[in-house]
Amino acid sequence: MPIWSIRNAFSQTPRIGWIAAAAIFALTVLATPALAQQGWNGGGPGGGGAGAGGGEEKPQAPLGSRPGQQDPYSRAMALKQKGNYAEAMPLLEQIAGIGRGYEIAQLELGKCYFDIATQDKDKDSAQRSRTLGLGWILESANGGLGSAQEQLVRLLLDGNGLPADPVEAGKWYLLWKHNPARIQLGAGSFDATLEQRLKESLQPADWADAQQRADAWHPFWLPPRT
Repeated sequence: MPIWSIRNAFSQTPRIGWIAAAAIFALTVLATPALAQQGWNGGGPGGGGAGAGGGEEKPQAPLGSRPGQQDPYSRAMALKQKGNYAEAMPLLEQIAGIGRGYEIAQLELGKCYFDIATQDKDKDSAQRSRTLGLGWILESANGGLGSAQEQLVRLLLDGNGLPADPVEAGKWYLLWKHNPARIQLGAGSFDATLEQRLKESLQPADWADAQQRADAWHPFWLPPRT
């Protein structure tokens, strides 16, 4: 079931919002359990990464690494760079599934799903990949990762195979702009072209709506799945 078709089913979840509720559905119902059975004997919550504040540093090497071996996250990213998603995604799924503190892995896994969707000739399968990708990126953004919040602005403004929502994009832009962890860490600036397109897309009333949504937002973490 596409994530967008269940919007009304989550209309009674005002604190999280329908997009977040739909992403929870995607991650807990649509995710493929087989991915979590490959490649890595994961550890418990904790470690580096975004943590409660959503920092931008590389996550701590997860448990399961052996001395002298490349840690699972680095292995996954090396495979992703080569376009080997079949091997990269199970590793990222294990790490991302730990939850809080592993927002960077969640973001990268979400990007993988969007990448494979562009290569998939089956429309239903591609849509399912986009749904899962959005869910992981949203989970990362809800955990406070600034780069995931910026990615959500891009996805929600352009649609990229999903219905666009410029006001929701504006909300995530405002959250990115005032993200305390991003400010403290001195993370990179927002994509100037994307920022300009967003500002041209929203009217004053839209910005007021976006600000109201941003004010109602709070960090949100799903429980560990691995």
